[in-house]
Order: sequence, then C-alpha cells, then structure tokens
Amino acid sequence: MAASTTSAAATERSVPLIDSSSEYRWRLATLFGFRTVCAYFLLQWVPLVVTFTTASLTLGLVPDPNWWGSLNIAFGRWTITHLFVLPEHSPPRLSANSLPLFLGMVGVAVISLVVAALWSAFDRRSSYPRLFTWLHTFTRFMLVAVMLGYGWAKVLPDQFAVSLDYFALAVGQHNPRDLLWAFMTGSRGYQVFTGVVEVAGALLLLTRRTVMIGALISVAALANVLALDISYDVPVKFLAGQMFLMSIFVLAPYVTRLVALSDLNRGIPPASGRRLIDRTSADHAVRTAGVVLGLWIVGTTLQDVRNEVMAKDRDRQTSLYGVWDVEEVSRNGVSVPLLLTDSTLWRRLVVQSSNAAVIFPMSEFASSSPWTGRSSAVRYSIQVDNTAHTVEFAPFPFSATTERLSFGYLVSDADHLVLTSRNGVGSTTAVRLRRFDLSMYPLVKWERHWSW
Repeated sequence: MAASTTSAAATERSVPLIDSSSEYRWRLATLFGFRTVCAYFLLQWVPLVVTFTTASLTLGLVPDPNWWGSLNIAFGRWTITHLFVLPEHSPPRLSANSLPLFLGMVGVAVISLVVAALWSAFDRRSSYPRLFTWLHTFTRFMLVAVMLGYGWAKVLPDQFAVSLDYFALAVGQHNPRDLLWAFMTGSRGYQVFTGVVEVAGALLLLTRRTVMIGALISVAALANVLALDISYDVPVKFLAGQMFLMSIFVLAPYVTRLVALSDLNRGIPPASGRRLIDRTSADHAVRTAGVVLGLWIVGTTLQDVRNEVMAKDRDRQTSLYGVWDVEEVSRNGVSVPLLLTDSTLWRRLVVQSSNAAVIFPMSEFASSSPWTGRSSAVRYSIQVDNTAHTVEFAPFPFSATTERLSFGYLVSDADHLVLTSRNGVGSTTAVRLRRFDLSMYPLVKWERHWSW
C-alpha cells in the first residue's frame, strides 16, 4: 500500500508542464505564457519563417518575401519617431545593430503581452490542450525548416564557402563578422560538424518519439550560434535569437521529464500522447500529411542548398577568378610609380566569382566604409562580357566610393591580366596584374603531420 502511494505521488509530481488532458488545470503563469506565445507566434514567428524559407521550400520558384524585416523595421521606426519623438538621423542601411529592427521586435513582444492580458480577461478556460498540440507541432516544423536550411549549408560548402577576399586581408583588417567567417572557412571539418549537429537536431524534431532529444540538441546548437553572432556582431543575431526562442518553446513541455531524468532515483512516467484531432482516422490522416510535409522540407532544403553550391561553382568558372597583384600601371603609355602613399592606385584585385570582386587601394589609409569597417578594401559587383572582353565594376551599397569602373580585359597567359580603360577625354590607363599563387596561404593548403 505504501509503495502504491509513493508511486502515485511520484507520478503526480511528474505531471508534464503542458498536459494534453482537458481535466488538468494549467497554472496561471502557464496560461498567460501560452497566450503570449500564441500572439507572438502569429506576429513574429510566422512572418520570420515565411521570409527565410519560401525560396528554399519552393526551390526558388517563389522568391522570399521580406515580411519579417519590413514588419519589425517599420514598427521600430514608428516607435523612434512617434513614441520617443526622435528624428531619423541616419539613412536606412544594413547594420549588425539595427535599432529599428530591435525596437520592432520588442514592440511585437509588448503587443503579444497586451493580447495575452486581454485574452485572459475575457477567456476563463483553464487549459488549451488541443490548441497547444497544434501550436507546438507548427512551431516544430517551422523550426525544422529554418534549421535545415542553415544545417545543409554547413554540411555542403555554401554558407562558409571559400571567399578569396578573406585570404587577401590581414587579420587586423577584418571586422569581427568577417573574422568569424574566415575562421569558419579555414576548417571544413568543423563546418561539417556544426552542420551535422543542426541537421540532426532538426531531423529529430520531425517525429514525436524523438522531439525531446531533438529540442535539446537544437537549444544547445542555437545557443552557440546566438553567442557567436552577438560576440562577433553578425547581422543575423536577431534571426538567431528568434530561432533560439522557438527551440526553447519546443523544449518547454519536456523540462519536467528532463529534470526527472537527472534524478536516477526518480521514476519517469511515459509521455502522454497528444492527438491533433479526436477522430482516430482523421488524426492518422493529418499525421500522414505531416510525414509527407517533413520529407518535403528535408528534400527541398537540401536541394536548394545544392543548387546554390552548383551556382557558386559555375560563377567561379571565369578566367578572371583569383587574387591579382598589380605589377605595372601606365597612363597614356607612361609608367606610373607604384607609391604606397598614392591612394588612387590599386595594390590588389580579388575576383571571387563572375559577379563579385574586391579592390585594395595602394594606400592602407584609404577612406573606410561604415558598413564593412575595413580600412581599404572596396567590394564591387561585376559584369563580365566574355565575348567583348569587358568587365564593369559597380560598388556595393554603402561602400567608401560610388565610382563605377569599366575596363577591357586581356588574359595574356595563365598568370597575367591586363585591364585597360579610356575616359571621356581620350586618356588611357592600363593596369598589368600577376596572379597570386593561393597555395602560398597556409589556410588554403594546410598539411597535417604527426610529430615523431
């Protein structure tokens, strides 16, 4: 009798945080928290996932909208100008620390709290087991879609694919974000490891039997991503933060079981089953549709990343690809001295693909960009015409220059490139460059040896 009483008490103490039984009364804090999450789910997480997964889930047939960014930035700017009565003192631009974006997210959180308060005032129900099951299931699948997109991009060489400008810059010239990217680029093995962890966590979230371990892995992986993004000032820190919150919500119902798991002397009852629909046949049909949806998410996110990798490989198939050091500059046939103090001259040209390049001025003290934080390098988008042998340079937005450049090019041999330009008054400038041997960089060709 005593053993039965003890077992019953242990079972009662092990009631999950959110139980599927309609008779179980949730705590007031649980009720308010759930109502807040419901509002936040609709206002923040749905726009976020639609924004970042539309293209991948449709294999590029439908472009990604910008619902999430537009919603938060618009709300944040309204807050700055109307609530704080402050002027818009800077033009819109990409930024690792966007105050409007941050204030927009805070504002949405406040609105969600207000919605939860009003909901609590007019709704006296003590639990929402069915609504919770649906919300939890939707959040799981949404988190899976975003995590797989980032996970596959690390397993395959996409997110941290080799970017030649990282090699061409000295360590001190990197901003924190680019230093992190260079660090990740330097080890293919570590990239694969982090990608496998993210993919494993996402795949385990797809089935009810493995949700707890999948959520635990996802929380750990996303906590690491969020810490890196914040520490290295990566612009997507806000996205990582939202994904981390989603993973916390998915893990929340299993916290009691995890605590019990840490106590080896405590019994852990089996998890209660949660049906999406009361009718068994309908519930099975919905879960079958969930299996199909899960397979679709896995397949399309993987294929989307593969397509991006192949597209980047095609972009590198250009005769201009590589790191080029300036050997000689001439104007109207007269050689120009290559002085380190002459900021009008180039020191190095890095062609990363058929549509992107970086130019390093001769002077290390050239004007810098507030966005890149680099002291010299200027990023350009380029258009290469292989028939006319011309290349057009257009600086990236917020670069240190707005000047567009146009050259005719000649690859005289495998190691030499000549760029020629003519201005409106008939003056001709020719730049002769030599291809830099990338194998000179240990980061590109590092051989591991055992010491005897």
